[in-house]
Amino acid sequence: MTLEGALFHSSKTKKAILGCLFFKNSFHTVTEVRRLDGILFYWLSWCGWVTVFFLMKKGRERTFLAINLLMVISLSQQHITIFHEQINIAFLYVLLLAFFFLKRLTVMVLLYQMMCFMIIGMAYFLENLYLLIDPAILLLISPWMLCIPLFFICQFLAKGFRQRVSAAIIGMCLGELLYALALEPLEHRIGGPEFLDHFALTVALIAVYHSLQHALFRLKAQYTLQAQKRISK
Repeated sequence: MTLEGALFHSSKTKKAILGCLFFKNSFHTVTEVRRLDGILFYWLSWCGWVTVFFLMKKGRERTFLAINLLMVISLSQQHITIFHEQINIAFLYVLLLAFFFLKRLTVMVLLYQMMCFMIIGMAYFLENLYLLIDPAILLLISPWMLCIPLFFICQFLAKGFRQRVSAAIIGMCLGELLYALALEPLEHRIGGPEFLDHFALTVALIAVYHSLQHALFRLKAQYTLQAQKRISK
């Protein structure tokens, strides 16, 4: 074998080794990401509970939120089997809570909310389907970034804090059910740790945005009141 042939084969061998190492590292990266599923949900849930219990004013709303946050956290590890499908009980619980927020809406507003549910559900389903087809995207972005488009869709479509939260929860639950139907031949736990992470982060983004908007509104009202007092003097 000539020197050029030896160099050629050695370069091909190096490329093959580098390619194997790349895919091995990619596999380990995706595996490590999957191992961390659920941590974001618990972290955000406990932060939300501390915020509600210690920062909100005493009342029925604070008690309602604190109790239900603890219920969701405690039920997140419980599952039931329905039609050979494992379903997280926390998934069903938050879905019922979201429907509870819709009880006072008019028929026209409820129809509009149903359209929002379908749009958000389809967006969540397509995001998960894309991750299934091309999981290498997890090497470039973090899984939590997938919640950002859902947050903007909720902000754009729904009006009001409760309607946005209910739209996010019901829409994501609908998307999770569609994703489970698409993966029916495979084993998939409905409302698993990945869903809980996405659900918690999307709701947290909506809550933080609402809090900042409310704080800015109060500052603006206070500034306007002080300006009027100065003018009157």
